[in-house]
Amino acid sequence: MTVSPMTAVGESLRPVEEALLERGRQEAAQLVDAGEADARRTVTEARAEADRVLAQARAEGEAAAGRAAFADLLVARSEARALILGARRRGFDSLRSGAIHELEESRETPQVRSLTDRMTTLARGLVGERAVVRCSGPGGLDVTAEANGRRVVVRLEALVDHELGAMGDDVEGLWA
Repeated sequence: MTVSPMTAVGESLRPVEEALLERGRQEAAQLVDAGEADARRTVTEARAEADRVLAQARAEGEAAAGRAAFADLLVARSEARALILGARRRGFDSLRSGAIHELEESRETPQVRSLTDRMTTLARGLVGERAVVRCSGPGGLDVTAEANGRRVVVRLEALVDHELGAMGDDVEGLWA
């Protein structure tokens, strides 16, 4: 059998062809290995970045929650303070109105008559000895003095307010 020249050339190139194919397979395997290594590296870097972003978000969330909790605490303290001050105010108002009511109810006692006399002396001293003095107000315990176009009113409520103010810490101690 005779071999055609083309077949002979083809046969002679077969080792070269096989060598090229083998080299191509090796290069392809190397490219696949490099691609897989690159993919693993990219996935590892992406996971590390995701972990970093998650940690940062967690820290920011915790900081925001801390700020929110602090703001809530400030609001709660403010509300508690307002409640306490409101209760103290109601207590003070009750003490004040109770003192005024007690004085009005006791207006016929020697102590309250003495207080009214001192209020009259005070009012007369402020506008002059010739002042016209009259009692007015609830229970007749306010004193009005008028003379020479001047008028002074000494009010029982003002005296009670003055005395409660003068008691200062003693009154404040009622709520401590």
